[in-house]
Amino acid sequence: MENQHYVPKSYLKQFIATESDEVFAIQFFKAGNKWSRPKKYHINSICFSGDFYNLDSRIADYHSVNKDTIERDAFWYEKHFIADIVEHAKKQQLLETAIPDLAFFLLSMKSRNPRFRNGYTQEKIDKNLKKSIEELNSELEQINNPQLTKVAKSVIDELSSNPPKPNELHNGSILRAHSDNNVVFRSVLNRVINYNIVIYRPKKTEDIFITTDSPGYSVDKDRAFFDTKYIDDLYHFIPISSRLAICFHNPEFYKSAERITYQELNSEEMFQLNYGSAVNRTKNIYFNNETTLNDFINRVFPKK
Repeated sequence: MENQHYVPKSYLKQFIATESDEVFAIQFFKAGNKWSRPKKYHINSICFSGDFYNLDSRIADYHSVNKDTIERDAFWYEKHFIADIVEHAKKQQLLETAIPDLAFFLLSMKSRNPRFRNGYTQEKIDKNLKKSIEELNSELEQINNPQLTKVAKSVIDELSSNPPKPNELHNGSILRAHSDNNVVFRSVLNRVINYNIVIYRPKKTEDIFITTDSPGYSVDKDRAFFDTKYIDDLYHFIPISSRLAICFHNPEFYKSAERITYQELNSEEMFQLNYGSAVNRTKNIYFNNETTLNDFINRVFPKK
């Protein structure tokens, strides 16, 4: 079994606290109603799951690919892109030509996460499958083609006896996005490509961005937080290092003469953006400074 990271190590590396590639992590324990003490973890040992992206054999065979093709090929931005955009953003040298790749990076970072997979419940899958089979059977009754009907019946029998699992549908979706055959992903991508981008950085050296085990979040026009939301969306925020973050602003609500702009934030503005990350985590918050992490947690979640 291979440990496959659902938050890229090349991304986590931008938030390290030491030269030995460690970050401070903290999480909330509901049982004791308290936060853990900040603890250093090597980026190799966090945000992974065994064979998380490996395809089911029938999906791999259907697409004529290896079972580990997602882990090996789908996340092209893990190699150099993340470090490059951080470096270019730091120098305020990001070009408009990078916007499509930045948008893909945002959408992929969200859709590859276990939190996104949670939307594929077996109950929902079975319900939709039953409806689809009923519709297909109804259509087959109108077709006068014995050979086609036989093949379709065979597919229906296979799906009925062996319905797809949540991980299969999730990984299939990632595979189609990588090969540009995911209609929903492409539709959202084409929308976000047209958003205005603001690169945020803190004014004060002591202010830093946090990240989590589910980096980034969406805010709608009512100022409500969501893991992802592309209807009535105001903006989409994702930190890319402890000193930089990218915000994709819906041009319907945020007008700008330039497609990419840069803005320095005061401490309160930094806190508000970090607050969004903290409340939209799955479990863990990651920081590169233990003292700052404790101060932040005590402000967001004060002890009663």
